[in-house]
Amino acid sequence: MQNKQNYFTMQFSRSITLLLLLSLYGCSQLSWIGGQQPVKSQSDSRDYRYMTLDNGLQLLLISDMQAKKAAASLDVFVGSAQNPETRLGMAHFLEHMLFLGTEKYPNAGEYQSFIADNGGSHNAYTSFEHTNYFFDVTETAFEPALDRFAQFFIAPLFDAQYLEREKHAVHAEYRAGIKSDERRQLDVLREVVNPEHPFSLFSVGNLATLSGDADALRDEMLAFYRQYYAAENMRLVVLAPRNLDQLAAEVERLFSPIAQAEVPAKGYAEPLFAAADLPKWVNIKPEKNQRSLSILFPLEDQQSDYPNQSLNIVGHVLGHEGEQSLFAYLKSRHWVNSLVAGQALNYEGVTVLSLSVELTESGERALDQVVAAIFATINQTRQSGIPATMYQEVAAINQLDFDYQDQAGEMQTVMRLSNAMHYYAANDLLRAPYMYEAYQPDKINAILAAMTPRNALFIHSSPTVKTDQRSRYYATPYAVARLTEPFITQLENTEAVSDIALPKINPYIPQNTSILPINRKQQQQPPQQLDLAGNNAFTLWYKGVDAFKQPKLNTYHYLYPAEPISTLSQSLKLSLYARLLNDTLNPFLYDVNMAGVTATVQSYQSGLSIQTSGFSDKQALLLPRLIQRYQAASFDAMQFARLKTALQNDLKNSQKSMPYRQLLQRWRAEMQSNVWPIEDSLAALEDIQLDDINQFKQRFWQRLNVEALYNGNISESQARTLAEQLRPILVGDAAVHAKPGFQVADLSAAPSQWLPRNIDHNDAAYLLYWQAAGDSLAETATWLILANVLEPGYFHQLRTEEQLGYIVFESYYPLWRKPGLMFVVQAPEAGVEAIHRSTFAYLDSQFSRLNLIGDSQLATYKQALISNLTQPPKSLAEQSQYFQRSLFYQAADQQQTFKRKQQLVAAIEQVDAATWRGFIQDLKNQAYANMLLLSTHADDGVALAPFGVQRDKVNAPAFISYPESNSESNP
Repeated sequence: MQNKQNYFTMQFSRSITLLLLLSLYGCSQLSWIGGQQPVKSQSDSRDYRYMTLDNGLQLLLISDMQAKKAAASLDVFVGSAQNPETRLGMAHFLEHMLFLGTEKYPNAGEYQSFIADNGGSHNAYTSFEHTNYFFDVTETAFEPALDRFAQFFIAPLFDAQYLEREKHAVHAEYRAGIKSDERRQLDVLREVVNPEHPFSLFSVGNLATLSGDADALRDEMLAFYRQYYAAENMRLVVLAPRNLDQLAAEVERLFSPIAQAEVPAKGYAEPLFAAADLPKWVNIKPEKNQRSLSILFPLEDQQSDYPNQSLNIVGHVLGHEGEQSLFAYLKSRHWVNSLVAGQALNYEGVTVLSLSVELTESGERALDQVVAAIFATINQTRQSGIPATMYQEVAAINQLDFDYQDQAGEMQTVMRLSNAMHYYAANDLLRAPYMYEAYQPDKINAILAAMTPRNALFIHSSPTVKTDQRSRYYATPYAVARLTEPFITQLENTEAVSDIALPKINPYIPQNTSILPINRKQQQQPPQQLDLAGNNAFTLWYKGVDAFKQPKLNTYHYLYPAEPISTLSQSLKLSLYARLLNDTLNPFLYDVNMAGVTATVQSYQSGLSIQTSGFSDKQALLLPRLIQRYQAASFDAMQFARLKTALQNDLKNSQKSMPYRQLLQRWRAEMQSNVWPIEDSLAALEDIQLDDINQFKQRFWQRLNVEALYNGNISESQARTLAEQLRPILVGDAAVHAKPGFQVADLSAAPSQWLPRNIDHNDAAYLLYWQAAGDSLAETATWLILANVLEPGYFHQLRTEEQLGYIVFESYYPLWRKPGLMFVVQAPEAGVEAIHRSTFAYLDSQFSRLNLIGDSQLATYKQALISNLTQPPKSLAEQSQYFQRSLFYQAADQQQTFKRKQQLVAAIEQVDAATWRGFIQDLKNQAYANMLLLSTHADDGVALAPFGVQRDKVNAPAFISYPESNSESNP
């Protein structure tokens, strides 16, 4: 698979991917950057100004007058690569400490509370070369939030009283990932690269690497901060609904005090792989049941070639999934389930290209043949070269993607751009991921020339591999071996495979990008139901072009079979059937996807959904052909076995996910009538055979209800014509039947209960779910406010003050329209009893405070919620997703189907101090009723009030029936 955006940067396997994570202005202190400004897309309504302050801080201002939120991100060009060898984890530790107070705002939790109280979110990350801080907030609170943010980089306290606590927080983060295959394999990779390169060093940090005298540690951290946290080593992006001059003045005032300093020059004296390091074969034994082969090829630094993207065109060819591709060849032999190719990492002085496959068990047995096919394809591509016509085709697709790109959310935009500013010229900043300026055959050929078995690191990850050592920090079993000369020679001389060829010309590239006129009457209206001829088993909702003036269309067809999906066996057959359909049609759909249209079939709780999104030009031709192919698809025994095994592995591997994630999985099974425990699914899956799928398929298509949504660049008459064309294909003359229901457990029907679970992990995990008694809009409004009030304090108390765990959160978590709150903690040292005691101590302490909240403070919380609910969609895709979710929460009165947000806003506005106090008093009187607690096991005999006896599953829950829903989703 080759993703055409994002520099064609590819994951080279699920595991390795995460591994390698991981204007003119009239003020004297502001100036242009070389007079250049970002070239923006013709569909981009935002305004940009790239500037610098006198202290050297380069910044990008973004004016978005339609935004309801403001956001900022500051990226410091420093990461784990700069950690002192005597203080591994220093960059990460400093990132943690920076949130704990500044001279101007000394309260350790003040920044977090301010952001949360004003409808925002915040976070940070540390990578190999970067530390990035970011937040968003309601636009009315932007200036004070930005002031608090700026102080991180001007006068942080690094309060000594929090040093020991944050050391434990870093250690808890390290321990939380101790069984993560991504981190475990990264630990091995560190040990097999050049030990003189900083990539070889442990990055996260733990109690051992951050041990010693607290005063000395603080002094070292201050020295690190002063050395690298200098204005010229930072890039700042600020986005808000302000004009550019207003933004410039605000940013100058707040960020000019950041200090200047001489930052050490970038670059690493030693290469990532020393001359004698390669070729090398590494076996890694994972925690999960997964098999993969990744081949890494170190190259010269490709960063300067970003305008031409020679590396990405190589990834495009090798990662292609269409007919006669390497992937199609390997999959036809049932050796692989996926293939990805492209850039894996790009650091100062080195770029690594990778090709990775997810192996089946039969593929692992044929590993030599898989490797031979890979090098045969590389050799064949090197000999034939990549023609200019193919480069021009990819360039054309990327130009279309740039011209009509969806607008990203505020926080995603500032995060991405603050990092990118370190690498790209100002005028290229927005278009760099899409640039294909010049075909460079010499550079392409040089990349292919470096893709030899003598310049390769082979990483084979499997439960069956032999190992003879363990990595230092994550105890990952692995082994390293040299390749034999005969094997290398054989791969160098592998001949072309007749079934593998260069990709053909893509017939689906859009030719017509004209945009239909906006229907002014419908611009502010939700989708309308259109009348169709024939029976009413096919329902069509339609919304044409509005604010998103793009030649794109999103379609959703939800297929409800006459026979409800009500049993575990039916649910598993449905899931397998959807996987088989996607697998079978992948070669046909790959060119479609590369040309800007995605098409997928997905299983959900009561049927299948067929979804298309992207350029509208050829979708009306594609959809009938696509659906007919779905209906006619047939499957062979080996394909079925491969995908059944893949589903089994996914289920088994979810039992090895982080403990709190396992509790979330079990919680869904306990709370929803049509979700089942994983162990039950695994047992039932054993009995399902290909004949069962074929029988299921026949019954599924016999009688369907179809609910469709068309949103985007299609006229009302075109929508009707397309639906009338699809209706006889999908429903024929079938009569309408009842839409399936959706049931959630009613916790008020039984005493609060505790379900301890056996989980193979040293961390304790805790999940407390608190369900509302009712589901009215008024009750939903008060529970939403309660969730926002409790969230920052719960995190600060249990995470910062008590250091119970790295993973701590509280969140509003409804099921259907039934409100609820969820409290989650994963702790490496504290037990379940301690977490429970602290959780209820926090709740008890909050009740007295909650009762004192008056209209003024309540107005702040209400405004934050209303701002989030009324934030307009950023793109046609986001708008369509809201509409399609609304169909599942369909009101009895269909005219109210898409008005849930407006109704909630009205309900929130009606909450006053008296209403709020009555709500809080009702909660106190209920004495924490309607609760479900799931956890890892506590000590025998422990009693956790107010819960009754420990159980293996919820005791005889009553279920509340609602119309269909395909997910639990916040409103």
